[in-house]
Amino acid sequence: MPFEYEELEKIIKEEYLKLTGLELTKDSIGRCDDFKHGGMSSGAISGEFWINTALPLLKERLKNLN
Repeated sequence: MPFEYEELEKIIKEEYLKLTGLELTKDSIGRCDDFKHGGMSSGAISGEFWINTALPLLKERLKNLN
């Protein structure tokens, strides 16, 4: 696991692009067939969640490790 936040963020953005075919932005809502299990939002990956919640949380947790 990378220990610099910038590297972790880069990896997450690259994986989001690979999974969804979209750049990770606050407005992106990607779809991934591997995560489809039924329901209206099945397979959706929220860019807003990653930008506003997940990345800041991971940044804070990574900071606490160092």
